Amino acid sequence: MKKALFIFSVFHFSFFTLSAQSKWSPRANLPDSARGYGVGFSIGNYGYAGLGGKLMGKWKFFTDFWQFNPSNNSWTRKADFPGRARICPTTFVIGNCAYVVCGAENNSGNDLQTECWQYNSITDKWAQKKNFPGLSRYSAVGFAIGNKGYMGTGYDTLFNNVLKDFWEYDTIADTWTRKNDFGGIARYAASGFAVGGNGYICFGADSDGAFNYITANDMWKYDTTTDSWTQKSSNLTDSLATASGFVIGNNIYVGTGESYFPVRGFTSFWQYNTITDTWTQEANFIGGKRCVCSAFAVGDTGYLGLGIYDTSFIGTTTMYKFLADSTTGINELQAYATYINVYPNPFSENCIIFIADNYSYVPQSLKLYDIEGREIEMTIKKMGSNYSLKRDNLPDGTYILSIEFNDQIIHKKLIITN
Repeated sequence: MKKALFIFSVFHFSFFTLSAQSKWSPRANLPDSARGYGVGFSIGNYGYAGLGGKLMGKWKFFTDFWQFNPSNNSWTRKADFPGRARICPTTFVIGNCAYVVCGAENNSGNDLQTECWQYNSITDKWAQKKNFPGLSRYSAVGFAIGNKGYMGTGYDTLFNNVLKDFWEYDTIADTWTRKNDFGGIARYAASGFAVGGNGYICFGADSDGAFNYITANDMWKYDTTTDSWTQKSSNLTDSLATASGFVIGNNIYVGTGESYFPVRGFTSFWQYNTITDTWTQEANFIGGKRCVCSAFAVGDTGYLGLGIYDTSFIGTTTMYKFLADSTTGINELQAYATYINVYPNPFSENCIIFIADNYSYVPQSLKLYDIEGREIEMTIKKMGSNYSLKRDNLPDGTYILSIEFNDQIIHKKLIITN
């Protein structure tokens, strides 16, 4: 699955600072076979990892699937993936369900899939959904906003295509709709995230048409309301592919990965702030140079592990915890925040959002996101200058309340418990 890559840089103005307070620490190893090229995501208070493959004399692929519990640092095996074993599928999470789409069934890459599978974390069951209608592919990106999943880019070996088409999946109607193509150059092995109701794609590798593969350093924002792409600040230090990461608050944390010519692995790790459009270097990943890892965030904590060591095909079972230099990664606007209070917090059934009775501070919008930046449907009722937010069927966990005033946004962390 690895290909030779040239290093490619696009220069944009950006600020870089080194944060010494962020840190990594080991967590429990996956109690099964070492692997990379698999999946990683979180639902509620748990992380999930599985599928993937490794090279130990010959390639071996996996269908096993695991849940990680951060509260006691333990792994529990869940229902195996019912499709054929595969590497490099695409994933996104909506509510209590994760979706696993496409992927390659052998390392030669000539046996690609268009299947779409749904994993229900409540019932621990898999269900096959409507196939992806685009070209079969591996190493595409995916993210979710509201009740829609988004997927695009990737590599199609049947036609030797690096792709840039982009698609929306409606989980309710079980239908796929093609959207405007990704705004950057075609690529595979990029990284995709959702923050504040927008999608983001960064890094990845592209071909020059002569099987020379070029790593990228750019960042692109996708606006679902206008179906449009906007280029943001690039990372001026690293151009790479097969990076891994997660979202905490307004921030994307992403790193590790690889580039080529010369062949090189990375331990560098970055914070991209979606509000200020700036990159900040975080503490280097301590698990060694590796790529195609599994990563997820639970609450205010990130997790990254498994993967393939450096430029070999040898997998690992190790997992690491990342504590950001800010407890939430959220920048609050203090001039407005003093007029807002949320109580009780944590809460189990409903909470009150108190906003000072002042016309200047009437919010333009209130939105709720999970900790990975996916917008969540909520029941909210105005009560004078206050608002009541009902839990409804939301699972326990950490959420971000986004309140917009005069085109500025305040974020409040909400914790739902039993």
